[in-house]
Amino acid sequence: MTLDYTVIGSRIRRLRKQKLLTQEELAERADVSPVYIRYIEKAKRTAKLDTYVRIANALGCTMDDLLQGYQTCDDQYENPDELIVLLADCTQKELQQIMAMVTQLKHVLRS
Repeated sequence: MTLDYTVIGSRIRRLRKQKLLTQEELAERADVSPVYIRYIEKAKRTAKLDTYVRIANALGCTMDDLLQGYQTCDDQYENPDELIVLLADCTQKELQQIMAMVTQLKHVLRS
């Protein structure tokens, strides 16, 4: 099992922006350099676990918030962000129909 650091970095960037923090402010709160935050957000570098914990604390979120849904198995791809983008322009009626189909599909796949 591997972690998708690109998605984790995007999640950190999105949470940072939601909190209206600059990379510099997040870096100061997490006790790392602004360049390091930039590299983590762009997945050019990975950090040690304790650094991710400090980033999560600085963002006021949990590690689950940073990692949830962003693990990939070698034979399985999961990226909820793609699903959100795909559904973003659907009407309420389309969303209801999609939800019904997904519910049925999930039932079939699990039986």
